[in-house]
Amino acid sequence: MMGVWRAMAMAALVSAAARGVMAQDAAKSQAEVQAVRAAAQAYVAAFNTGDATKLGASFADDVEYVTSAGETVQGKAAVLERVAAFFKANPKAKLELKIDSIQVVSADVAIERGATVVTLVDGTVEQGAYVAMYARRGGKWLLVHVEDLPGKTAGREERLAALDWLVGTWIDQDAEATVKHEVQWAGNRSFLTAQFTLMKGEDVQMTGMQIIGWDPLAQEIRSWVFDSEGGFGEGRWAQEGDRWVVTTTGVTADGGLAASVNTYSKVDDSTYTWESRDREVDGEMLPDIEPVKVVRQPAAKGAAK
Repeated sequence: MMGVWRAMAMAALVSAAARGVMAQDAAKSQAEVQAVRAAAQAYVAAFNTGDATKLGASFADDVEYVTSAGETVQGKAAVLERVAAFFKANPKAKLELKIDSIQVVSADVAIERGATVVTLVDGTVEQGAYVAMYARRGGKWLLVHVEDLPGKTAGREERLAALDWLVGTWIDQDAEATVKHEVQWAGNRSFLTAQFTLMKGEDVQMTGMQIIGWDPLAQEIRSWVFDSEGGFGEGRWAQEGDRWVVTTTGVTADGGLAASVNTYSKVDDSTYTWESRDREVDGEMLPDIEPVKVVRQPAAKGAAK
């Protein structure tokens, strides 16, 4: 299984986990969805009291909050300090959540996506999109990751064009392994494909491919990945300036449910970094993967542009 994680960590356009679709008892799954929805409703009720302490009951101690500008706030105490400051500046603000989807990744992890509507006392309305990850701890669903997403653009071409800089051949290499991946446009620029190869020395350890396209129904970029060991999955992409945040869910080659939040940060036209946090496999939280440097390879002489 670690071979799968290594490949996902090093391949620039490959999600860290695969699509979380396993046979589950339908009634139990629905009950878990309703439990997460109830936790979200409790969050709204606490928010609308204007009391940061009450809102704290919805957060895990190690919660992470990422603003739409890309600022990260670590830990419950720091998040509540920020919330208290908001309440002080905006008394009687009211929150409404419009939940688009709740996906139960495993028995103890769920991902919620939707939109927020905050109405201030002067009538001003602020709206935004978000993704939230819940973990069940001590029998209670708590928020472990909350991310405000920037506004969405309307068109497939414009949205996917923002990924044009990724087209090319990329190498990530360290003392353990080398990952090579080749990204190109396909289908009249309707989607991108990425082929990746993980090698140790001269031996090929894993290969795979990914397709990245625009979902007109969800109005977001989505990706699907398949590897030669049998892992497969999906990711949902959100742009934050020069970086992309990808929420992934999936099934590893040995059937384990997995989830993570991965970030691709462009450094320049020839370099970007990749990192992964909130990594979970079968209910077990794994250590974060610190930023990994990925470098573009020069085009071969005589190659077509």
